[in-house]
Amino acid sequence: MAERWWHFGNWFFNWWYPPAAGDYPGSGYYGHPKTGRMSQISRRLRHLIRSAWPVHLVSKALWRLHDWWYPHTKSSYPRYGHYGSGRRSRLALAWRRVRPRLWHSPFGRRCVAIYERLYEWWYPVLEDSYPFSGYYGRKRKSRPAVLWHKFKRWVRNSWLGERYRDYLYRFDVWWYPAVESSDSHYPSYSHRRLSRPVLAYRRWRRWFRKTWVGREFGWILDEVIFLLVFLQVEVAQALSERRMRRFFSKKQNVAALAVAVLVAVAGYYYGEPQYRHYVETRYARQAEQFMLKGDFARAYLRVRQVMDINPDNVAACRVNAELADWANSPFALYWRQRTVLLAPTSTNRLALASTAMKAEAFPYPTATKALEEIEAAFRRTANYQMMAGALAIKLGHLRDAEQHYDEALKLQPDNPVTRMSLAVVQLQSKDPRIVTDSRITLQLLNTDGKLGILPLRSLVAESAAARDFARAEQLSSQVLTNAQASFGDRMLHLTLLHVSGRTNLQSFLKETQQKALEHPSDVGELAAWLNQFGYASQALTWLLELPRQVSSQGLIPLAQADSYVALGKWKELETYLLAERWIGQDHIRIAMLTLAIKQQSGSQGSALAWDRAVRLASDAPTALNTLAQMALSWGWGAEAEQVLWHAAGKFPKQPWPLSALQNIYIARRDTAGLRRLYQALMQQDPKDKLARNNFTMLSLLSGKDLSTAHKDAAELCASEPRNPVFASTYAFSLHLQGKTREGIDVLRALKAEELADPAVAVYYGVLLASVGETQTARDYLDKSAKAFLLPEELALITSARKLN
Repeated sequence: MAERWWHFGNWFFNWWYPPAAGDYPGSGYYGHPKTGRMSQISRRLRHLIRSAWPVHLVSKALWRLHDWWYPHTKSSYPRYGHYGSGRRSRLALAWRRVRPRLWHSPFGRRCVAIYERLYEWWYPVLEDSYPFSGYYGRKRKSRPAVLWHKFKRWVRNSWLGERYRDYLYRFDVWWYPAVESSDSHYPSYSHRRLSRPVLAYRRWRRWFRKTWVGREFGWILDEVIFLLVFLQVEVAQALSERRMRRFFSKKQNVAALAVAVLVAVAGYYYGEPQYRHYVETRYARQAEQFMLKGDFARAYLRVRQVMDINPDNVAACRVNAELADWANSPFALYWRQRTVLLAPTSTNRLALASTAMKAEAFPYPTATKALEEIEAAFRRTANYQMMAGALAIKLGHLRDAEQHYDEALKLQPDNPVTRMSLAVVQLQSKDPRIVTDSRITLQLLNTDGKLGILPLRSLVAESAAARDFARAEQLSSQVLTNAQASFGDRMLHLTLLHVSGRTNLQSFLKETQQKALEHPSDVGELAAWLNQFGYASQALTWLLELPRQVSSQGLIPLAQADSYVALGKWKELETYLLAERWIGQDHIRIAMLTLAIKQQSGSQGSALAWDRAVRLASDAPTALNTLAQMALSWGWGAEAEQVLWHAAGKFPKQPWPLSALQNIYIARRDTAGLRRLYQALMQQDPKDKLARNNFTMLSLLSGKDLSTAHKDAAELCASEPRNPVFASTYAFSLHLQGKTREGIDVLRALKAEELADPAVAVYYGVLLASVGETQTARDYLDKSAKAFLLPEELALITSARKLN
């Protein structure tokens, strides 16, 4: 490798320094030295630049400026620099004329005296320094230097300094042990002292040379050592100070280096965003591919990498939503909403509606809004009709659901899923003929086999809804005989046996318990069913008999704690929870421990346990959501608010804490809580005009910070004067300021249907009643019965009715 390197170096040298006409063969000894290609190009470029007429004019002007700026004097030689004094600039000459006058003036003499005194103080005369430092003796030092030398001497002569020097000397003697001199190699001087690692390496090399491997393959070690030494020498020479000084002394090298740096910086500045975009696109495509293959772990990893590069990547948000949907996470709705915000396409809105129907409660406002915002052209597709039909079923509009499924069947007549959905809806019909036809359709779809046991499950659900438990049990038994039957089908059959009061319930229950032992999640589901249907004692006995390696998995510990809660055994629950450690769910354990303590001793001692549960859940928004839901299910409103406000402050980008708080405050009609909520929404998004309007209205109703509220109401109405919500807020603000007529004029500028809105009609009626228009005010106040009203608004309506 070294020989190849030498050959390459010689070839590159001959190419970089081509022979010229004036070069001697041995350049550097006689004749002109060889010049590199860069130097030749630089010389040609300089010659071209200097021979150009603009440069000649500029050079001539510069020489004239130079001769004027450096005028000839009596003491300067015409060609200064060779003989006599050098030519000085006009500024220097002016200073030389002014300086003697300034120096001999009273002010100058005073400054010199002050400077000498300061110098004598700053450089004190010591015993070992000559008065005129720099001529004889040691040089005089400044006061900080003297203090530093005194401190160093004090430290050096202290006990710690002496011990340090002693230990340092001992370590040096140990690290560099003395060796015997070698007469063969060093007849006059002894060996240079070597460190212990070097000596150990040499001993190992001598031992290695004596082994068979060393004798056979020792040449490889020699080549490696020779190569390392060669590289060390080459790098040292290339980076030596002389080489570096020679390199930077040439202007063309500096220019080439500057151009290379500029190219690198420009490449990074312009290329790095392109590279990040390429990596982002590639990782997002891979995440989608992994999601389609069912490789959820790799899909999640790629999504995390994409989100680190660009949190607003649509594909990553979509895959995140699908992963959350697959895991039944409460954050699926958040990711769907974020996807629609970034890419408001009809497909994304349809996916948002599907997720919202699973995550929200009646009346499913997000799903309804998402379907309403879908384009008219997309509504003529089967997917939209199927989703609209599912939402209609959730809302209890069976007639609309049947119409949507019928339209989907017309668009996809060969789709068995659409046919089955229509048949399931028609099972709810009051016409016996339609119900019979639907059952026949489901039975035919069941024998077809394309949908598996889904049609049979629909028949079971229809029979159970019709309270035909005998037929439902028979169909459920057929489901259990199918190979596609799941543990949920077994749980449904168990529910049918319980509702119908069958005597074979216990035998089937024992069989189900044995089946559940195959999967810990099934054990937890069965235990939860037993707790729900009044078999908590039996569930607790069964769970206590399970092996420890089974009872500690999944949700089984939580089911056992639920059994204690259902039986009211609070002391046993506390003892059980204190002895447990639920990895990943310890916040739930502490929360249930808080419940046990509170049931035994009231609020005393439970606050600390609840605070501990909140701290354990602080790092995960899912855990905080679970705590909030548990507190609400136990009727702990204050604790639920504490957790939700903590989550809103810890994770400001998550929308669910404030949404949950809004539901709580709306249910309680809590004006103060809603005002605090909308203030938090304003802080999260200062551009949210609706939140600002609601905060302003609540401030007006509660009489807090009225000056700011009046100002905000005017600004909001000025930004959108045709907005009925902003107009009603501004009108009420004018009413509170004694400008009721102006407020009425603001509302009368709205359309009739906008004034008829119950939320707007409330304030229009109150303002009309205050000016004496009682009949019109009564009509609008009557419309307020359909509006959501706070206590302060009810008080306004009551006062307005008294005026009538």
